[in-house]
Amino acid sequence: MAVNGAGLRTVSHSEQIYIDLTPPEFEYVYDGDSSDFDIQFQTSLNISMAWSVKDPESGIQECSWAIGLSPMDTSLQDYTQIAITENVASTVISSTPYDRIFSTMRCTNAAGRTASISTDGLKVLNMSLATNDVYISLMAISETQYPAIGKYHGNRTRIKFQWAGFRQDEGINNYLISLVGVDTSFSETVVGSTSDVNFASFTGLNLEDGQYKVTSPVQLGSQMSLQGPPNPGNPHQISILADHDIQRIVDSLKISLKDEINVIVNVVIQAQVQPLKDELTHLRAKVSHLEGEMDAANQYSRRNCILISNMKELPDENTNDIAIQVAKEGGLDITPSVIDRGELAFQCRHLKKNPKSPVLDTWTYDGNIYIKTEVKGHMIRVNTHNDLVQFGYNPNQSMN
Repeated sequence: MAVNGAGLRTVSHSEQIYIDLTPPEFEYVYDGDSSDFDIQFQTSLNISMAWSVKDPESGIQECSWAIGLSPMDTSLQDYTQIAITENVASTVISSTPYDRIFSTMRCTNAAGRTASISTDGLKVLNMSLATNDVYISLMAISETQYPAIGKYHGNRTRIKFQWAGFRQDEGINNYLISLVGVDTSFSETVVGSTSDVNFASFTGLNLEDGQYKVTSPVQLGSQMSLQGPPNPGNPHQISILADHDIQRIVDSLKISLKDEINVIVNVVIQAQVQPLKDELTHLRAKVSHLEGEMDAANQYSRRNCILISNMKELPDENTNDIAIQVAKEGGLDITPSVIDRGELAFQCRHLKKNPKSPVLDTWTYDGNIYIKTEVKGHMIRVNTHNDLVQFGYNPNQSMN
């Protein structure tokens, strides 16, 4: 607003200013070109990323994306700008990295605030599974109380086996387990597991004497021999110990062992805590005893806390006698021995502090007042104020 000398005013308005203190918000970021799900593995070298971002305050001004071997890394592709209307970006890399690939999106709003986010990564698998460390082995079982020896199997209706060595980061979805032997050849698919060691078993078999071989998906095999008369059985079945099966076993063990574990824990705690409880009880009793002693000490330390003041003492009077009389009128029967300090004792202390007085020390004992003078061994019992005149006491300055 401007005002001239004549009082005329002119008002001018600026454009509106919008304040945005927050960065853009990402609704999702996925590996792959789908807005519905995120992928973990692929065979192609075409790396894609899908995302959704919004900024309701000032709007999205710019977006760019990068590729690396860890979150926020740009070692495979530096930040490359893309249109803000796009929600999918892709590029082709030249070679297959050993590690996972992470895509990162960075967006800036009109207020200059930036937000960055990375995907959880994907792995490119365009080669067969590595089998250098893979093994599969049979778990020999017997129908009698005697265990099977070596690779000889003593059960015609059931075969247990285990395998391990596949890399869990190679995205195994399932295994194909095959059993081949005398008049026997079939396969079953087993759902992939994240466990390092996997277990399964064929049940409901009817095996003849001879050699049998269980193979893994890559045809690694384990042989066994079966001897004995044939045994009729049902069609074969396969039993799998998947992750959720193992978890159910663990949960069942937790429930069955809960009470026993609680008993053991309570016994251990009781053994450790009971001595502490006993010590605490002892300390509480000791504290209570000390508090009682403190109360008694405070009570008896206040026996000399009654102060009678503003009494005038005439030459022929004694403040101790007056205090005794006052106590009697109050219903208390006291003797001079319980009076610790009086006006006469005060005058003795006053003389002790006077450098011109020969009094060196003064004290009370059993209701009597004593002074010690400069004369060696000279101790005098003071009965009245007149006894103090010779040491410099002035009756006209007695305490009121």
